[in-house]
Amino acid sequence: METCKQTDNLYHIAGIESIGVSRFYHPETAKYFLDTVKDCFDIIIVDSGNELDDGLAIGALENIEERFCIITQQESVLKNYEKLKPIYSKLGFCFNGMIVNKHNSGNYYDLDYISKRLSICSDQILKVEMTDYYLQAEMDRCTLINYNDKNYINDIIELSNQILNKCDLDICIKRKRKWRSFI
Repeated sequence: METCKQTDNLYHIAGIESIGVSRFYHPETAKYFLDTVKDCFDIIIVDSGNELDDGLAIGALENIEERFCIITQQESVLKNYEKLKPIYSKLGFCFNGMIVNKHNSGNYYDLDYISKRLSICSDQILKVEMTDYYLQAEMDRCTLINYNDKNYINDIIELSNQILNKCDLDICIKRKRKWRSFI
């Protein structure tokens, strides 16, 4: 808890510092870490990546109940998922949902196409809308929430509520409206 970055009641711990040391960590390391902190938090969200030769990623995927795969509307990303799908299956990893990040409604690879191509029920696909601020956020080293893009924020709220519901938490996040004086 002491090594986490904390914002209100959200704690964040970074991954390994250097990709070169990832080989020193094994799946049991992730299990030990998750077992150690599980009673400290209501929800633990792990960004494990999709490197199936990384012990921490495998350990995280083995030891979490709800798995979401994050993809984008790109041919290379869809092909990569299709290539990894049999490996996920052999490892016993199934995903409870897909999140289409940087979603663009005008893209050829729309949600229906992705659903059919990847054989996923459409109700298991969530989206996070593309925002014009993604490059600015990276340069400013802050999150996209700071830019108040309505569509992006609404998608994040929807995603958050889906996660809370899957965790049987009654908390429902709503968009805060700020009062503005018109005088």
